[in-house]
Amino acid sequence: MADDGDAPPQRFSGSARAAGGGGALVPHAAPAAPAPAPPHRVVRQQQVPDSILQDPGLAAAAAALPGNYNFEVPKTVWRVRSAGARVVALQFPEGLLMYACVIADILTRFAGVAHALILGDVTFGACCVDDLSAAALGADLLVHYGHSCLVPLDVTVIPCLYVFVDIAIDVDHLVDSVRAAFPPRAGGAAGGGALGGGGEAQEQQQAQQEQQGQGQGQCADQQQQLLTADLQQQEQQPQEQPPALVLAGTIQFSSAVQLARARLAPDYPSLSVPKCRPLSPGEVLGCTAPVVTQPADALVFVADGRFHLEAMMIANPRLPAFRYDPYGRRLTRETYDQAGMRAARRAAIAAAAGASRWGLVLGTLGRQGNPRTLELLRTALAERRGGGGGRVTVVLLSEVTQAKLGAMPSVEAWVQVACPRLSIDWGEGFAAPVLTPYEALVALRRVPGWWEAAPAGGGSGDAPGAGGGGGDAAGDAGGGRGDGGGLNPGAAAAGPQHPTDYPMDYYARDGGAWSSSYHRAPPPRGGAAGRARARSPAARARAAAAARPRAPQRARRARQRSTSSCPERAAASHVELLVARPLQHGELAV
Repeated sequence: MADDGDAPPQRFSGSARAAGGGGALVPHAAPAAPAPAPPHRVVRQQQVPDSILQDPGLAAAAAALPGNYNFEVPKTVWRVRSAGARVVALQFPEGLLMYACVIADILTRFAGVAHALILGDVTFGACCVDDLSAAALGADLLVHYGHSCLVPLDVTVIPCLYVFVDIAIDVDHLVDSVRAAFPPRAGGAAGGGALGGGGEAQEQQQAQQEQQGQGQGQCADQQQQLLTADLQQQEQQPQEQPPALVLAGTIQFSSAVQLARARLAPDYPSLSVPKCRPLSPGEVLGCTAPVVTQPADALVFVADGRFHLEAMMIANPRLPAFRYDPYGRRLTRETYDQAGMRAARRAAIAAAAGASRWGLVLGTLGRQGNPRTLELLRTALAERRGGGGGRVTVVLLSEVTQAKLGAMPSVEAWVQVACPRLSIDWGEGFAAPVLTPYEALVALRRVPGWWEAAPAGGGSGDAPGAGGGGGDAAGDAGGGRGDGGGLNPGAAAAGPQHPTDYPMDYYARDGGAWSSSYHRAPPPRGGAAGRARARSPAARARAAAAARPRAPQRARRARQRSTSSCPERAAASHVELLVARPLQHGELAV
């Protein structure tokens, strides 16, 4: 990676909008009545028995955990008991790892766990669920904390329990902050709120009316006439509509977002909580964010950090963004250097388009790397090689750094199937271009770039899935397509007719061809007959068998057969042997 002096430019900046020049936007008031319990996300017929819910020893042990953090201890104990799990693996993100030993002790004492394994590898997000390592350690069950169910339970090789760790916050303060920043009443949206604007004309009119009403010797009938005229004038004037707001946040504050939505809905009829399947309503990942299609004036994002908000801002570059920090109790206006990011990514695509030696990186940190996406890129590069392209090298890495990629200087362009934010945020710190799967398909001319006009008739099925419509107000260095088919960032030709926004749909169910979502199946072939066959029980059984990971013994025998007749290849790296055929997640653990 680059030194501190050569660090990539910081594109994200925020500024506080505190009332009175400092402190929180809304001072902390006395606690109101207790808020109603958040609604359950999933209703199951199987409920936690009272013997666990009312166990005083379990309640006393769980009291060692923060009271506003819902680790769902009774549910976890019941799940372990019902599964008969003796070896349980626990996986936490860095921010929750401090509670791992307490939870391990609770499960050992109250759930009959013989061995509680704490996975120590870094966990960046829901894509890092490491069921493969847990299975290699002999675990019967994996409990993943802090993220939603991004990898379905029918995909993991061992049973998995997702605990979102919902965090209770002061929803009253959040609601008051929104109302103070975006006044809901007539004239407030254009008045002294966070969106700026005037309202001075109405204030002057009211002052003049007060002066007229306070004239000496003015009788009651004159005051009544003035009041009637004022009401008639207000009826004739168009009423200011409350601002159209969008609420979103991280999964830890999903319940708070829903409670705030219920309390704000009467004053903000246009308020919305977007959803990007398979995520929960209002949930945003660092690589997957919903596109707001309806008109909106501002986004209010509930999170203690900015990483997830950046994804929402990239997907919606023309939507003003505000972040509510539930710990600092502040509402700040956030900005992002859209033009700088897009110029850097467009330059990387242009540099990689002429590369003769490509490298593919499959992330091995949990389920971060999707073999299906890797095969898509290998197929695209193989077709390019058929037309005179260069060689392709496949590498498996748990951590993608300049030190590791720089050890292979012959590779002119890299594509990492791990985390797209690695390229977006840190791509300028690498010596060679490091593209995302989407950017690689743009460089290989498989899909149009975000700055290009969509093909006539709506484009192909590989067109970017995060369309935004309209012109790109965020700007794009280079303007239009240029002579290089849109890959030259220095060109200044005529702009596109219908550009799209940079897609942030890496795990979206309806994302582009580059999406790594596990929640969607490949489209059936053969029209209506093909769809009917895909729905048949036999077709579902064949699909389940094909998705089942291969046994380690079969993988070893396949490698032995591939190397027995070629001593040179037998001495090659383990990575080169694995990529001789389509990769399966089960083989990565060998």
